[in-house]
Amino acid sequence: DVAALWRDFSSFHFSVSYPVAGLFCERLLAARGKTALFALLRHQPYRDARAHFGADFIDFLSQDVESAINC
Repeated sequence: DVAALWRDFSSFHFSVSYPVAGLFCERLLAARGKTALFALLRHQPYRDARAHFGADFIDFLSQDVESAINC
């Protein structure tokens, strides 16, 4: 669950957390571009990212990442 990982990144082993975070950033970059990726770095907490980008977009991107991992 990307949202759970995002809320408590340190509770996941780095072999899981870093690849998932990297895939999320890659998908965000592809969908919204470099400016959005830099904005995510400024609005890192889950709640802040949902407020900045919109809950629907963050949920969509999270589900996209989860689907890619579960293939």
